[in-house]
Amino acid sequence: MTDSVLLFSEGLSSSSSSASYPPSSSSSSEESPWASSTWLLKLDFCRSKQTSSQQKQNDNTGSSNSNNNKNNNDDAPFTSYGALGSRLVVNFPIMVDADDDMNNKQYPDKFVGRGASVIRPNYDADDDDNNDEEDERNRNRNKNTNNYFEYITMKGTQRIELSQGGWTVEFPSSGIYNRGKATKLKFYLDLVTDLERNDIVLPAGTRLYFTTKCWREQEYDYGLIKIKPIRDEFQIAQQILDDQLSHESGDRRLDGNDPIETLKAYKDMTKLVLNRDRKRMELRNAINGQKDYGHGYPGSDDHPEGPWPGSTEWLTISENNPIYARVPKKNDKNKNNLLQQLISKGGGGGGDNDYHFGRVGTWTGEAISSLLLEDDE
Repeated sequence: MTDSVLLFSEGLSSSSSSASYPPSSSSSSEESPWASSTWLLKLDFCRSKQTSSQQKQNDNTGSSNSNNNKNNNDDAPFTSYGALGSRLVVNFPIMVDADDDMNNKQYPDKFVGRGASVIRPNYDADDDDNNDEEDERNRNRNKNTNNYFEYITMKGTQRIELSQGGWTVEFPSSGIYNRGKATKLKFYLDLVTDLERNDIVLPAGTRLYFTTKCWREQEYDYGLIKIKPIRDEFQIAQQILDDQLSHESGDRRLDGNDPIETLKAYKDMTKLVLNRDRKRMELRNAINGQKDYGHGYPGSDDHPEGPWPGSTEWLTISENNPIYARVPKKNDKNKNNLLQQLISKGGGGGGDNDYHFGRVGTWTGEAISSLLLEDDE
């Protein structure tokens, strides 16, 4: 199964080097490195139009297995997923905790790995703290009525509900030469309700997997320093090529007035194009980490950033990251029953023959913690 290999091979490879942050002991203040944080996820459910090689570079989930050359949507039910060009974009707030994810400890997920911490929907993201029991019941009853959780279809207003999941981080190899390289953040959440808009269809019980490259502040600064000369060389090569092709100031031999000079100009232009392509590949390799996809240097100096448990330094994450789905296979005895899947196969990532796997969209995150909101007051 193509996506099973893609997803789980990465998860298994990270099990020895991945690490989650220790659980919070007592303090939950913003000064604590283990303080919880809230982020708003923008989930863009759509069919991927990239080639498998592009997906490898952009998804941070590269694998050496030759089966990964197949399309990520070959596995049913993903053959028709988003085939008509449909898409569904929803905003979803989550709370990131440093507490141990006990469910993942009991049923380890192969993609996220052991030692996961808790990540959960933040249903009350817009509510003031209130300990009144009746108000708490009212909030729980209406937790899906705000626009963070609703989307519109031909059938009217629908809601998306996700259950608690787990997250881990995988650090690059230590050493001075790896300063500035990305950490790989992975987490999962489970769909409690069906998600459907036209041919974008995911049933309840689907596990959604998220992955991204990320950096703490100091490592991000190191990464920008490392990537700058490589980016500068590419930009210079591109500018030289553009200047030579300019209709106003470019190489006039390309006008074709002298066949011999035009042939020489084509040879010179070929060298410039090859040089530009080589510099561009060097830049891509630096951003993607070459064979170690996911541990490259920052591709931009304005990625979203915000607090994340594990350090007082803010976390910067990349954008347009992949979402993968693990969909339980249907049968007469067990139709989309996640609990039964967990029990029958020992939990989380086990029993991959009982699931379909596929890429189902992209996501970007933005911090919405009270620490950030203070700047707007």
